[in-house]
This record gives sequence, structure tokens and C-alpha cells, in this order.
Amino acid sequence: MPHRDLQLPRQWRRWQRRTAALALRLSAPLVGTLVAVEVTQPLVALTFDDGPHPHYTERMVELLARHRAHATFFLQGERVARYPDMVRRLVSAGHQLGNHSWDHPSFTAIDGASRRRQLLRCRRLLGSADSGLFRPPFGHQHLAARLDAALLGYRSVTWSHHISDWSDIDTDERLHRLQRALQPGAIILLHDAPYREQVADWRRCEQTLTALEALLAERASHYRFVTIGELLRHGRPRYRYWSKRGD
Repeated sequence: MPHRDLQLPRQWRRWQRRTAALALRLSAPLVGTLVAVEVTQPLVALTFDDGPHPHYTERMVELLARHRAHATFFLQGERVARYPDMVRRLVSAGHQLGNHSWDHPSFTAIDGASRRRQLLRCRRLLGSADSGLFRPPFGHQHLAARLDAALLGYRSVTWSHHISDWSDIDTDERLHRLQRALQPGAIILLHDAPYREQVADWRRCEQTLTALEALLAERASHYRFVTIGELLRHGRPRYRYWSKRGD
């Protein structure tokens, strides 16, 4: 049997590991980023970035309604100012609204004061419809950016899966990637508009709509598509210490 004194370092290391794990769990809501929810039911959160857009967001709302699905839309404040009727349309259809900044800069490329202004300008326009969820543009985030959002009361959300619907892939590949992403508790990133209309390829928006329609027709009887808020009510949030900078 090892000498009692030799056991102390092992006991100390074990205590350190447990203390560190506890600290990580307790700090996760503050500095961690929500990426998924652990659920026992077949629930999935579809999320859409960069809207609203008067044509494509409206068509997305109609598509979701046909399949009794709800989603979370992360909106740009600058577009909210241009299309306030679409915001009211989203709310009346039962969807959840999140903050996606004012005009979509990389949050790792601007200073803290600029990040807070971006969030506050968007928040003022969303008003009572603001869910308190924030998705950093491009998914770009470091610790300072996360803390700026937390300072304003936002929970940062990224995703567990995306299909790269901004890229040049055909409709069949979009559908295939959506099918692979479909897992209980998943938060799936999609777009209902390009983040810059000046560089838009509208064909890609059409392809995403077509692929999503096929997915919902195929899987809506097996999965329930819900907002992030509802997903959180049915399970335990899964956080990740998300750090991603732009190229």
C-alpha cells in the first residue's frame, strides 16, 4: 500500500479537476455560447440570419406555416428599419426574434464601444419582440465580444450545424446536408437573405427554400421544428467556449 503522504498530491489534483469543472459549468451561461440543447424529444431549432427581406422572409414564413413549424430569426437592425412590416409579420406568425447587430460587421474587427452600439441600435427597433438572444455576425466572436453581449443582457447563440447555404452548392446537396444535420436538440443555421444585397446571389435563396420545403415535407411528421426558446424549455443548454475570428 502506498504511503499516506504520497496520496495527497493525487487527492489535490483530483480536487483541482473537480473545482475547475464546477467553475466551467457555473461560468458557461456568462462566457459560453449556446450551440445546442440536450433533449429527449425529437425537437429541432431552425434559425435564419440576415433578414428581414420583403420577398424571401415572407416566403419562408409561408413555408413554415404550411408545416406548422416555428423558427428563430436573427435580424439586422438596418433591415428592420427598412422593413418594419416584416417584423410584425414574423411576430404574428409565432416566430422568435434575435439580435444580429445593426449592419453585420465582424465583432472581432471592431472595438467594444462599437459592438455595444451595434447591439443597442438593433435592440431599440426590435423593442418588446427582442428575445434576448444574439448571434454574432459570421459567427465571429472572442471573449471580449461575448462579454459585451452579456453586459447588455444577451445570451450568445451560434449553432450545432450549418449547411453552408451561402456557398455555391446545388439544391440536392443542400437537402442532403439538412438531412444530416437533423438531430434532436440541434440548432441549425440557415439564411433568409444574403447579408449584403449588393453581392447577393438570389439563386441560392431559391435553392435553400426548395431544399427546406423538401425536408419539411419529408420529416415534419417525425420532428417538431421549434424556436430556440421552446427548445430550451424542453432540455438542458449545451454551451461551448466559442472563439472565431475573421480571415
